[in-house]
Amino acid sequence: MAFRVRRAILALIFAFAFTGYVQRTSISIAAQRMMPELGLSQIQVGWLLTAFLFTYAVFQIPGALAGQWIGPRRALTVIGLATIIATLGTVVGAGVFVVLLVARALLGVAQAALFPVGAGTIRTWFPVNRWASAQALVVTGLWSGAAATPALVAWLMEQYGWRWALVVTSVPSLLLVVLWYMYARDRPDQHSAVSAAELSELAPSPSPEAPGPGSLRRVLADRQVLLLTVSYFVMNYVFYLVTFWSFLYLIQARHMSVLESGLFAVLPFVAAGIAAAAGGRLADRFGMRVVPLIALPSAAVFLYLTVTATS
Repeated sequence: MAFRVRRAILALIFAFAFTGYVQRTSISIAAQRMMPELGLSQIQVGWLLTAFLFTYAVFQIPGALAGQWIGPRRALTVIGLATIIATLGTVVGAGVFVVLLVARALLGVAQAALFPVGAGTIRTWFPVNRWASAQALVVTGLWSGAAATPALVAWLMEQYGWRWALVVTSVPSLLLVVLWYMYARDRPDQHSAVSAAELSELAPSPSPEAPGPGSLRRVLADRQVLLLTVSYFVMNYVFYLVTFWSFLYLIQARHMSVLESGLFAVLPFVAAGIAAAAGGRLADRFGMRVVPLIALPSAAVFLYLTVTATS
């Protein structure tokens, strides 16, 4: 089959998801060394994680509207650069708790638009019968980043300290931003390498609607959107519990070493990455309803089995 530019675009969005999750979850690994060195309590670490999650939630809609306004090419470039600045701010301002809070909040603002912009790009660049599969691969990217973080950051932290661990893991993001800005375009018809055959496979790109109160009200009044939002809210309880706290749980409650915890904390992320890709294919083939109807109750059962396990 002939090369399709949309696959390269998807690979770059996959990379944004991967590196973004490395940077957002690395502090949960670095916290093991930050706490004694900086005199941080468990509650203060919780505030650092909450600072990210609060701004990440609040700026989802504004970030999506901004991304729609300036286009995905510039939006993801800004997101990547702001993420790097926020991560480096965590390193530079580590001696002052308020600075750490501001840096984490900035990271939340920076990454809030990442997945809305990525989803909009997939909608523009892919046929409708491939939307779920493409989005699933992006989710696989974020879980792959989460899977790589515990062992990678734990090893870098053991060798060079937690500050250099955060700096080193930011370098690929800078390279990615440059590559994205040089190669990506907002729409397929703007890319010189997109063939007529590839364009014919896509639905005609609609004229982009100017983001504003009217379009936002229509989205917020849509019953399906509201139901999906509630579902996503419930799912994210498990999602972020595993993402941010499993490493410290293994050290503090199960008394594992840093490297052991790094290795064991990878397992849920690897499983989730594989399951995300499979779930996208199933959704494209059998429809969108069946997968979450099975997955969400299963998550509740397995979370209960996890916390009640004695060994």
